[in-house]
Parts: sequence; structure tokens; C-alpha cells
Amino acid sequence: MHSPQKTWHILGAGAIGSLWAIRLQQAGVAVRLILSPRRHNKHPADEPVIVHFSDHSGRQKPATQHRLAVASPDESIHNLLLATKANAALSALEPHVNRMRADAQLVSLSNGMGYHDAIQQQLGRRPLYMVTTTDGAYFAAPGQLILAGRGHSKIARYIGSKNTTEQALLSGKERYQLRQVVRELSVPGHRLAPRIDARRLLLDKLSINACINGLTAIHNCRNGALANGPATPRLYRLITECQELLEAAGQRTLASSLRPKVLSVIHATADNISSSCSDIRAGRATEIKHINGFLLRLGQELGVSTAENAAIVKDIKALEKGARHP
Repeated sequence: MHSPQKTWHILGAGAIGSLWAIRLQQAGVAVRLILSPRRHNKHPADEPVIVHFSDHSGRQKPATQHRLAVASPDESIHNLLLATKANAALSALEPHVNRMRADAQLVSLSNGMGYHDAIQQQLGRRPLYMVTTTDGAYFAAPGQLILAGRGHSKIARYIGSKNTTEQALLSGKERYQLRQVVRELSVPGHRLAPRIDARRLLLDKLSINACINGLTAIHNCRNGALANGPATPRLYRLITECQELLEAAGQRTLASSLRPKVLSVIHATADNISSSCSDIRAGRATEIKHINGFLLRLGQELGVSTAENAAIVKDIKALEKGARHP
């Protein structure tokens, strides 16, 4: 029997969820995957998920095999890592909330913004933490996970979209709990960096994603192709528009650092296929509503033009409706 207090359940066995599962397991943490109902029904009972993991982010090494345990439908959950797509987060989480203990905690790795208040409402008094990461990972084939780029991960306690002074609102107990989560999820070579302002943390990652993900899907390319190719002029226009939005939102430091951050992520994950590009190739809905779509809504609130982000949303929606890449 596993100990719920010492086990991390991972909801969402995609590239990033599997990457975190492998890292935690290698560090000696008990990990159990929660598969989607469709995948769970097809998966052999009591059998682990087999993932062959390759690190292509620096010195290439042979693939290593990892056996990741699968949770049963009635297991109690104490620690939950949510690693689904943003557009699936609420529906994926809902069936499992009643299995979460009253003192459970949830850490979300999902991209984008605009849906976290609804997640917190589902959780009730249970704490919600947000993690942003610039790691790049993708499945080259079923069961073959590639680490395309090593990045950095940050974490903050989510308090609510209407709170702008989160530092003052975090109590001593909440700060202690944040440090505990950092210790539990930090592994050798990949330590979580705690942050106080969750909204700032999310805006930082979202603005980077808004400049990269949609463009790679539209141009059907890896991240690195954005730096020097047909999409490059549009990339710089997006960066400029996102900087203007961040400035208007009172995030001047984020605005000034956006361009070097975007270029750094593109370089570090040059071989990576973004989640949006993967979604379009597979005929799935993307997370565009919660990335560039969120910036459209923010621009309307702040009275800032979002023509470039609007064009990205329009083009992605057209691809989602049928003009998909082969």
C-alpha cells in the first residue's frame, strides 16, 4: 500500500506530466499516474506505464526505461500534480476532487490563465499552487519521451485573480506550506524557485508562451525556427505588443525582460515541438483560449490594442476547424 501523505498523484500523463513523474521517481518519491478514463480503460489492469526517456537537451545519452505506477479509481489523494492542458483542467480535475483529502494540496503545471479561480472553487479550502516551467519535452512516438530543453521552474501559492497584494496576504503558515511543497517537489538538478506573486508568475510564463506557441502551430515548425525564418517578423511584433500589455498591467520589469526571455526559451528549446503545434498536428483543440485569448481580454480591460494576438487566435481557430497540418 502506498502512503497518501508521501505519494504524488499526477493527473495528466502527457509530456510534462511524464517528465515530472520520472524526475520525482528518480529522486525516490512515490508517484502514481491518474490516466484519463479513455486511456485507463485501454490500459492493462495493475500494469505500469512504460516510458523510454531520452535527454537531447545537452549531451545525448541512451534512453532509459521507466515504469510509472497507475493509480486505481478509488485511491485517496493527498498530493496532486495537475499536468493537463489548460482547456481540459477543470473537467479532468472534477471527477477526482471527492477523492482528495480535506488537507490535500494541488500543484498545477497547466499553461495559460483565466481558469484558476474555477479550480480554487472546486478545491474549497485546499491550497492551490501554480508552477511555471521553461522545460521543453515531447513524445517523439508513443512511450518515447524526449527532453528537448532544460529550463527553470517557479512556484507560487494562488490566492485569487482579484488580489493584487498577494505578498501581504500570505500568512506565516501559508509561507511555511509553500516552502514544504518546494522541498517535496525539488529534485537534484531541478529545484523549484518559490515566488510570492502568483499573478506575476503566471503573466511571465503566459506572455512567453503567447509569443511562441501559436506561431509554431501556424508555421508548423519547431521552436528554433522562429528565431530566423518566415515567422521571425511576426514574432517580434508579438513581443512588442505583449510588452505594451505588460506595461499597461503595471508589470514593467516583465515587459522589459520579455524579449530576451522569449529568445532564450526559443534557443533552449530549439528542437522542441510546442504543445500548440503538437495539438494542431494531432487534430486536437489547443490552449489558445487561455494564452493569447487571455491577452485579448486583458487588452480590452486595459484599453490596449491586441491586433497581433487577435490574429494568432484567428489563425489557430481556423486550423482547429479543419485546415490542419498533414
